Amino acid sequence: MTRADHRCPGIAEAYAPTRMSSRSSIRPTGRRPRSEYERPVPNLAYMIGTSLAKPVRGGTSNQALQWEADARIRTGDPFITSEVLWPAELRRRCRASIGSANPCEMASGWWIPVTPRVEKSALAAGEHALGGESSVHRLGLGAMRIMQAGPEGAKALLRRALELGVNLIDTADVYGRDGASERLIAEALRPYPDDLVIATKGGQVMGEGKPRADGRPDHLRSACEASLRRLGLETIGLYQLHNADPNVPLEESLGALVDLRTEGKIRHIGVCNLFGQRLEQVLETTPVVTVQNRYNVLERATEQDLHLCERLGIAFVAYAPLGAGTLTAQDNLQRVADAHGATPAQTALSWLLHHSPIMLPIPGTASIEHLEQNVAAGGLKLTGEEIADLESSC
Repeated sequence: MTRADHRCPGIAEAYAPTRMSSRSSIRPTGRRPRSEYERPVPNLAYMIGTSLAKPVRGGTSNQALQWEADARIRTGDPFITSEVLWPAELRRRCRASIGSANPCEMASGWWIPVTPRVEKSALAAGEHALGGESSVHRLGLGAMRIMQAGPEGAKALLRRALELGVNLIDTADVYGRDGASERLIAEALRPYPDDLVIATKGGQVMGEGKPRADGRPDHLRSACEASLRRLGLETIGLYQLHNADPNVPLEESLGALVDLRTEGKIRHIGVCNLFGQRLEQVLETTPVVTVQNRYNVLERATEQDLHLCERLGIAFVAYAPLGAGTLTAQDNLQRVADAHGATPAQTALSWLLHHSPIMLPIPGTASIEHLEQNVAAGGLKLTGEEIADLESSC
């Protein structure tokens, strides 16, 4: 690379009325804008979605840096809001001007290698239409753990999920005390976007500190109505039977959900933790659109159930897609991850998306950083050899 001022047209157009300064357009964190017309755009690394590096100088090795860009505000630019360029538009302009593989050299002595291996948007994971109607992006969010972030942290995480394009949020009436997870979702996201599907569950209660199934029709009706109140909804997008109750005929439990669907209180029916012949019988007799079972690259005991869902076009919602954090120690995952500049967790999620077109992983987290990493996995493209290697060695 040379040190000549080779401008990136998309960024230059966004930042300057005429041309980009070769001296002050991009600076490392800590150096402030000199012009009163310039405003800082924080964390350019996040905005462009790439690793940012400093060229070798005097033998110093490359190292990741946080950067600031000096934005020259151009009057009339529709993507300038509060004197800051929208991050998505900044990424679009940079990529459109230089392509996904070429470096963007923006100032004398400084450059930004643009290598967007993963797209930080749930859209990159693709879509699935629940019941042929409700289209959701295939990477969702499991909301069982959001309470660990505290009330404000949980609400910030939920809002960030929507910003990243997540439009499937899975919860349950037993997640948190008195339906805390459902309450936080309502507090954070109402009024809800039209394309958001909130999937909640009923049919499980806590007894003596342990969960147990309760599939009585009266209980399922009261549980559904309580979820409607907590979520502030007239109709729940996806209502799932949490567990089959061994003391109640399964057809009675599912019949209660069919009745709720007829009454307009739920739109779609799902089942959780059902397997084998019992699951097959349910799918033949009940209008189920999702099956939610534990599944990840290491735990594939329900593979036949996945194939059944594929044949019927029913979404397979994978909970614990990261094995509750146990996957990160796998050497083969680390090897594939290193080849893509990704994390083992991202690689495990990407494998799920590649493994089946009806797979909907719902990784849970209480961390916005981990949420962003999980969503970025949707844009990670594995080779056929890598997919086969992970399937055979994990």
